[in-house]
Amino acid sequence: MIVHFKGAFRDGPLPLDPGSTGLRFGLGAFETLLYNGRALCRLEAHLERLGRSLAALDLTPEPQDHRAVLAEVVRRNGLEGRHARMNLFCFEETEEAPARFLSTAAPYDPAPLSPLRLRPCPELHESRLCGHKTMNHAPFILARRRARALGFDDALLLDRDGLMLETAAAALVVARDGGLAAPASALRLPSIALAAAREVLDIAEEPLRLEDLASARHVFVCNSLMGMRPVASVGQWTFPPDEKVCRLATRAIREE
Repeated sequence: MIVHFKGAFRDGPLPLDPGSTGLRFGLGAFETLLYNGRALCRLEAHLERLGRSLAALDLTPEPQDHRAVLAEVVRRNGLEGRHARMNLFCFEETEEAPARFLSTAAPYDPAPLSPLRLRPCPELHESRLCGHKTMNHAPFILARRRARALGFDDALLLDRDGLMLETAAAALVVARDGGLAAPASALRLPSIALAAAREVLDIAEEPLRLEDLASARHVFVCNSLMGMRPVASVGQWTFPPDEKVCRLATRAIREE
């Protein structure tokens, strides 16, 4: 994989300082976005969210023309005309220097996933940094791995009051008789995919408890790579898929 780091395109090992706070403690943030074979999807929205996260971490980034750099990373990896997962990391090497950007690209299969099975995560997720995509991502990774070890696809995250937040890797949307709703909480990541889906779907925000799923007609998850996908089950509750809603939202999420 050819990446861009410290102002240069590199193929092979990266010169990382083992004493850096970004490497040792995960002091940094990142974004994952889709290259749809023609262009970077929702790049400006991702950059705005990344900027908010870096400000929350008191990090000042080095200057970079992200559109030009990411496009060149796509080209150098032979991914033009193909779908790719783009990652933009920004982390601190030393406290005295601007935070560094690392830009990567890898092939991505856009084929729809099967309806997902979610496991309510027994570990509660409560931190002021839950609203940011930091490189200290261990709680989310562990929640998802533990769910998969038990035969699920992802973990559904909850706060101490039993309110649903999101999954470890996607935003949550619940369809009830009153319409579509996403969890309202300062503890969930502001989802770019969810914002895109709202351009074509009427999705309210309200506090949603796990027990509210007993009256749900459908449940969906969405992120910038997979678009919107149906949820087949959450714990003991099962739901029929609604692919029509998923197709509509996915087209919006993957717009340039």
